[in-house]
Amino acid sequence: ASPTVPLQKKFDIRLKCPKLNEKYPYSKLCIIYKDSRNRVRYVGGTYYDGWIEGQVRAFGKFNITVDSVGPIIKPLDFEDGKVISKYNTLELTIQDNLSGIKNYKAYINDKWVLMIYDRKKRRYIIPLNHRSRIHLKKGENEIKIKSSDYKKNHSILTKTVIY
Repeated sequence: ASPTVPLQKKFDIRLKCPKLNEKYPYSKLCIIYKDSRNRVRYVGGTYYDGWIEGQVRAFGKFNITVDSVGPIIKPLDFEDGKVISKYNTLELTIQDNLSGIKNYKAYINDKWVLMIYDRKKRRYIIPLNHRSRIHLKKGENEIKIKSSDYKKNHSILTKTVIY
């Protein structure tokens, strides 16, 4: 059936997985398809007894792929050696190629600080307020961002800034 046909409920899909090396990370396998605008869409799914199982709400051609790439973390207004004394926020983007961002955390000098996602701007913001500034010291400070996706791929970005 055509991918443009609307569905009211999700339905189960099972795809037979080809025989792979027994050391292969089956947990990284997932189902994808192309939508009516030709964009790759992530379905997800779990491996069970030679099959990948998931739920979808669209018709189309489905494929099995591997999600082994962690999220990409890009700072927007800070970098190594940047003086941030007058900053009110630190902003960055976190993007994932398939399964999506599951979690994210920010640290200043190994102390957890709040990081918020601004949907409108599609960016992550670390407010430099009275709660986070207490972790900053004169001179060099380490900003660490950790993120993972739904297939347990992890990324860490570390920058040294001046305060």
